[in-house]
Amino acid sequence: MMVKARKSPALLLSTFMIWAILLCCFAPTLLKTIFTSQNLVEYIFLVLFSFIQLFFWLLASYYLSIVLFYVLLEFFNAPYPSGESCNQNHVAVFYLTCNDFRPDAAKSCIDQNYLNFHLFLLDDSTRREVKDSVDAFHANYPNKTTIIRRNTRKGFKSGALNNALKGIAADFPFFAVVDADEILPIDFLRRIMGLLCDSNFAFVQANHAPTLQQKTSFAHGLCNTILPFWEIYCSVRNKYGFVTYLGHGAVIRRSAWEDIGGFPENVLTEDLAFSLLTREKGWQGLFLKDLICNEDFPKTYPAFKRQYERFIIGTTQVIYCHLVKVLKNRSISLTEKFDILFWCAPLYVPALLLIYIILCSVFLALLFGKFNTTYLSIWDHQIFLPPIITLDERFNHLMSREFQLLAIFVTFSPTLASFVLGLRGQLKALELISLSTVPYHSLMVLSWRALLKCALNRNHDWIPTGDKTNSINFDHIYGGHNNAFSKSSLSNFAAFFASNFWDISFGVGLTIASLLSLNITFFAVSCCLLWGIYIEKYGWEKWQAKLGSYFSFSLIIVPIVLNISIKTDIGAGVPLSFAVHL
Repeated sequence: MMVKARKSPALLLSTFMIWAILLCCFAPTLLKTIFTSQNLVEYIFLVLFSFIQLFFWLLASYYLSIVLFYVLLEFFNAPYPSGESCNQNHVAVFYLTCNDFRPDAAKSCIDQNYLNFHLFLLDDSTRREVKDSVDAFHANYPNKTTIIRRNTRKGFKSGALNNALKGIAADFPFFAVVDADEILPIDFLRRIMGLLCDSNFAFVQANHAPTLQQKTSFAHGLCNTILPFWEIYCSVRNKYGFVTYLGHGAVIRRSAWEDIGGFPENVLTEDLAFSLLTREKGWQGLFLKDLICNEDFPKTYPAFKRQYERFIIGTTQVIYCHLVKVLKNRSISLTEKFDILFWCAPLYVPALLLIYIILCSVFLALLFGKFNTTYLSIWDHQIFLPPIITLDERFNHLMSREFQLLAIFVTFSPTLASFVLGLRGQLKALELISLSTVPYHSLMVLSWRALLKCALNRNHDWIPTGDKTNSINFDHIYGGHNNAFSKSSLSNFAAFFASNFWDISFGVGLTIASLLSLNITFFAVSCCLLWGIYIEKYGWEKWQAKLGSYFSFSLIIVPIVLNISIKTDIGAGVPLSFAVHL
């Protein structure tokens, strides 16, 4: 079975067709608003406002297309490759751990119904008790396992893999990468090797779902937020986009690894870099939707934030180091090049959303607003309100019913995949979306902090996680999640305030600015920054934490619904045009 050289451009064309329709219907209104500018400053801010709107519309078109083509593939029951069983090739299974060894996860690597494999325990742990646990596991399976430890953690996860592949595992033509918290299905190797033996794929990536028994209430409540990504966003890319190796739960052909000179050790997200480098060499990957591994969700809110920080820094590094070469490569189709951009873009939405809220609540309010006594007209009743900042008549058309409907579509486009899975009974969509409102929207300031760290550290000399001098302070860089978070006590409240200064500053400032213009939706999103600080200090177990998320979600929904269902005479603010979810 040979790899199909080119991908169908249908999904990409659908994305741009939907975007073109939105541009034809609504862009002239934005253009008209720009032409009303009376000076250069107004012109600049109106152009910036319009470009952000256009970008949000494009992403919404992309999200809708992803869901439509997923449903289309499911409707026509598009078969996934199965392959014949192949036990002849030797496979090295690399189980990576750094102070987070899980005997049940390692045992799932042993219990494979495939004959020719060997489990290598790549142990970079620093804690004696963890090393002892790894040694005890090896003692139970001395003929099936080998422990590999290094004197240095150079290269982190990439370094550990390269060290094993260049050393004791140099003779294996295929290797699997398994994270510390990952549970493999019993037929993981048999299914994947049945495909790799009869093809020239660089890798086969398995699907993932959350482990049924999550360790904490935070992980239990939010773990299903990973399902739309794995189930929908990854599965359509075999036919319509760029298939990415996702760092774990995959089997890789050694010759592809050799072709690029090993895993790059100068970036945090070595998986994305590996995918781009192998594609440059002409290799492709395959996503196997019906082979499902299980993994843990971050146990705490701080662990969730650090995982996201790692993603955005690592992706930015890869873009800086490799994206230009990929885009210039003529052997890679235009469809895949655009899909790579769409793959990376959602990571930067929280940062852009912060700019958008500041732009609307502060700069547009200062340039085009004035204090007025307003009233809310509900049917035949008028409710007078305190003086608020209202934008002048140039923005009245943005409060029309058509723009409000557009705002609903664009705002909730990231959640369409969740609703599709909800209809299939795989998750409770509305509950999940509302519960995750604060954790996901509170990433806005963190996104900028991560981007600045990446910009200021061009040498990519990251200190291993757990080290007190680690400027990034990830849980660890080996794919799992941190097990603990030291909450600040009252005695070091000043230190806690200092570490969250920007979140507090932007949270307080933007909530006040949003209230002054009575933009309840922006107020709700801005409050997520403050709720996030509360969760970080007191934990997710407090009932106030979940209440804050439900309350924020309600405040996002209610104003938009009211503006459509009833007549309002408030010209304040601009409708929210994007949300950060899943």
